[in-house]
Amino acid sequence: MYIIMKTIKRQQEATSLEISQIIAQHESRHRKNTRGVNHALLQHLTNFVGGTLLVSDITEDFCFSFAKFLMSQVATNSARTYLHKLHAILERAVSSHLLDFNPMPTLNELLPRFVSPRRTYLTLQDVERLRSTPCHHNETKRAFLFACQTGLRLSDIETLEWSDIVNINGTPTIVKTQVKTSRQVRIPLNRIALEILGTLKSQGHVFHLMSRSIISIDLHQWAKDAGIGKDITFHVSRHTFATLSISAGVDIYVVSKLCGHATVKTTEIYAHLIDSTLQQGVDKLGIAMRNSRPSAPKSWFRRLLNPANTLIQKLRRQKKLRVGVGG
Repeated sequence: MYIIMKTIKRQQEATSLEISQIIAQHESRHRKNTRGVNHALLQHLTNFVGGTLLVSDITEDFCFSFAKFLMSQVATNSARTYLHKLHAILERAVSSHLLDFNPMPTLNELLPRFVSPRRTYLTLQDVERLRSTPCHHNETKRAFLFACQTGLRLSDIETLEWSDIVNINGTPTIVKTQVKTSRQVRIPLNRIALEILGTLKSQGHVFHLMSRSIISIDLHQWAKDAGIGKDITFHVSRHTFATLSISAGVDIYVVSKLCGHATVKTTEIYAHLIDSTLQQGVDKLGIAMRNSRPSAPKSWFRRLLNPANTLIQKLRRQKKLRVGVGG
């Protein structure tokens, strides 16, 4: 009886409990990246309802409307991430007896079929253009080009310290635990990466970057100045590293280890990207060859060029004449 009364009391409390309070209750347990997703979700919810949102206000209809709202604000993949997080929050509310059940439909019902994002990457020519083009903040340029040689995420570039670069078998190598995945990666530094770093130091941060918003502005203008017609974000450097490594013949399992991917399936996306690019190249070649083909000769000219065809036509006519006489 006590348990039933306690459950009823909790559910009554839920009528005035805000969704932000549930998020805040578990904030300290989450990694920085997870907290960022939570805050972004809360901001979208606030924008959607125009104020605070109570747990008791979330119904099946609300979820469908919110999903539609998200699709008008962000990409499908981002919308899926936010809805997945909202589903986890509601499950937490159910386990805490704040809700009788989770009213949220499945993600497949709420969103179109999940589509893997189109990964933008730079060609070797693009990278060379950037290297020869000034950037408003040179530290942004150094960090981005270094990431093109190492595949490090921005979060790992921001936290990279000189002590993370150690000598292994005579080669300066990054040994670092990734911020996002907590998995350790080992990345030997090539000649270009070492040139970007300059003189190796013993302590402190390797890069001293501006805020992410400024980095984004820098990259956009830098790419424009370099004549690169692509939407450049810092993560493009990671896509560039993986794609160009595979293109250069580096084993896909090695690339997977260097990127710190949990499985090689993630890395295979870049191999498929290369396959797609090769297919586009072959298709363009076919179109060019077809367009350059000389126009077809007229029928009388074809007969002159093909005596065998003329003879066949003559024999067919003679056969028809004999059939006509015999009839």
